[in-house]
Amino acid sequence: MGDTLTHVQSAHRLRISIQPAYLDSSNISQYILPDDLVHLPEQGVVQSDTQDVDLQFTWSNEPSFSFTVLRKSTGDVLFDTRGSVLVYENQFIEFVSQLPQDYNLYGMGEQIHNFRLGNDYTTTFFAADAGDPIDRNIYGVHPTYLETRYFEVNAETGERSLVSTSNATANGTYESASHGVYMRNSHPMEALLLPTNVKWRALGGSIDLYVFDGPTQEAVTKQYQLGAIGLPAMQQYFTFGFHQCRWGYKNWSEVEAVVNNYRAFNIPLENMWTDIDYMFQYRDFTNDPNTFPYPEGQAFLERLHANGQHYIPIVDSAIYIPNPNNASDAYAPYNDGNSSGVFLKNPDGSQYIGEVWPGYTVQVHYTELLLPSLTLSKLS
Repeated sequence: MGDTLTHVQSAHRLRISIQPAYLDSSNISQYILPDDLVHLPEQGVVQSDTQDVDLQFTWSNEPSFSFTVLRKSTGDVLFDTRGSVLVYENQFIEFVSQLPQDYNLYGMGEQIHNFRLGNDYTTTFFAADAGDPIDRNIYGVHPTYLETRYFEVNAETGERSLVSTSNATANGTYESASHGVYMRNSHPMEALLLPTNVKWRALGGSIDLYVFDGPTQEAVTKQYQLGAIGLPAMQQYFTFGFHQCRWGYKNWSEVEAVVNNYRAFNIPLENMWTDIDYMFQYRDFTNDPNTFPYPEGQAFLERLHANGQHYIPIVDSAIYIPNPNNASDAYAPYNDGNSSGVFLKNPDGSQYIGEVWPGYTVQVHYTELLLPSLTLSKLS
């Protein structure tokens, strides 16, 4: 382990960054995540102007390194690694934060699980296309949580007592306070929600934590979105309408029949999709000439657009590798991408080859600067 840096970045956000002391080419898993890949929250206040900030950072080296984050106005400990050992090894990072009994944690996406996560659950941060996604990681990675605590207040003394959810009563009067924690790391991670703590594990990167003081759930959400990750890109108005998509459409006629049935039953439909059924042998940027020919598709699109509706074809990330010994198997998207060097490679420089719907495939390196123009040329 190396340097520990703390910054009060705004009136409501504290950053804790623990980075390796030495980074060179021999370090294969620990690195500082570039801000052009994952947005880096910006410093919002100067370090000297922090007397009114409600978050306080403390640390100790006895018996080993630990730190806490407190809410100064109430004394509540929001993040607490005391009583545990922080592990910082090659391809393995682990740290633990203590939590109240029967805590209320939300977030940790993306998975289909109870809204209140509970204290016997492991959430994995690794984007995946899971067919049966209950309690499994799926497409999004959001290593952040919101915690809400409830307090009973003594009317005479004003003293606050923490109340666990299991001990709360329906007719009780309570105050609540919420805060948030965000772990900025792009490596595969998991968070183990245990009875009295949350245990974070990562396969690399660094520890880059952000604590948001809330104190309401709405305030935490805004502090995370506006101050840490940024707002989503503005979308065209029609994209907020109803979308229809499924696997299994056999041809253009079947797709158009679905559109017509929506209209017949007065169900609004803004966007019609097709899955990879429309492709020739499931290859991106192609249409099956027998079931989804271009002329028939063009006629369908003209009728669809005349009604103010839109069509969206799915495009997979995997690009088919043609047989180099078969001239009839030529596939321009692969050839163009290969010559442009936009496919993922192994450490020895060879292509990283996988297998999915079309057969043997390569994956695009989405951080390559040439990718947008290359993709647009194929879509056109």
